[in-house]
Amino acid sequence: MFLAPTSWYDYAYVFLHAVIALSLLSFTIDANAFDVDGYHSGMTREQLIAEAAKAGFDAKEAANGDWWVVGRLADPQIHGTFSFCEGTLDSYIRMIDFDLEYIPLLNSLIGLHGQPHKVQTNQRAWSGSGGGTVQGVEMIWHAGNDRITLSFYPEGRDGEGQLRHLRNASIYYYAKTRCTKEF
Repeated sequence: MFLAPTSWYDYAYVFLHAVIALSLLSFTIDANAFDVDGYHSGMTREQLIAEAAKAGFDAKEAANGDWWVVGRLADPQIHGTFSFCEGTLDSYIRMIDFDLEYIPLLNSLIGLHGQPHKVQTNQRAWSGSGGGTVQGVEMIWHAGNDRITLSFYPEGRDGEGQLRHLRNASIYYYAKTRCTKEF
């Protein structure tokens, strides 16, 4: 049975416990900032390998050891790329199908986190034939200790209408850690 507070001491007691509960909740949320597709910040490499295997994927460390690739390496089909900070997962990037996933994912992110914190255009050098740049748009949300970036780069064509590069879209989950240079 719940008893209503009757004195300032009771109110202080209830308030203190509410503050402690909220603090513990925020600590718990921050400890595993992102939790997407079975992967969460703070995972070890061994946990990443196990989670990838459960989904039918292989996990392979990149040559420099900073990045891991998860996918069906025999095909090859890449499901996602991952990076670690001091032995724990701090980022997850996944290519998405623009036609099937982009708008539903955008709607979901707006529903969960509101309007993007920042919308920016991005220009990257194109190393393919003809040189030039690839231009795209990125929407960035900040949620707790996470930065979430949804990006889209339309297909590029040269002056004669020939395809230079295919369009692509991706979602990037990045947890703030000691290794973070910018956030």
